[in-house]
Amino acid sequence: MKKIHLAIGVAILFTSCKCNLTDKSYSVFIDNKSEFVISSYLALGGKGETAYPDTSLLFERKCVGYATKPGSRADQALPTFTYEEWFAMLPQDTLSIFIFNQEVLNNYSWEQIQQDYNILQRYDLSLEDFYRLSDKNDNPVITYPPTEAMRNMKMYPPYSQ
Repeated sequence: MKKIHLAIGVAILFTSCKCNLTDKSYSVFIDNKSEFVISSYLALGGKGETAYPDTSLLFERKCVGYATKPGSRADQALPTFTYEEWFAMLPQDTLSIFIFNQEVLNNYSWEQIQQDYNILQRYDLSLEDFYRLSDKNDNPVITYPPTEAMRNMKMYPPYSQ
C-alpha cells in the first residue's frame, strides 16, 4: 500500500503544472573530517535503486559520486524538490546516505564491494535529523566520521567515540 502511495505521489509531483520548482536551492553537504578521500551516495530511491528500509547496495557504481577530499565539503544539490517532498516520497520517511572510501572504490570491483558491504558508514536519517544537522543556511551537513551531535541518530556501524 505504501508503494502505491509513493507511486501516486511521484506521479503527482512530476505531472504538476508548476513541477514544484522552488526559489530556494536545496542541498546536502558531505563534510569530510577523515584523512582520506570519501565518496557518498544519497539513497533517494527510484527505479532499480536503494531506498530505506532496503539498505543493500543495489544501485550501480556509477551512481556513487561526489568525491570529497580530506578537510573539505561537497555540495549535493537535490533537484527541484524540498527536503519535505523528498522525505515524503521515501518508503519509510528515512533517507540512507552511504559513505565509501574512494580508494576502495578505485581498487575493488563493485561486485566485491556489494558482496562485502564495504562501506565506511551508512546514515539512516529522518527529516528531523536533517533539521538538527542543518547549518545557518538550513542545509544539512552530514559529517564523516560521525560527530558527537550524531550519536543518537541511526547509523551503521553504530556511533562510537
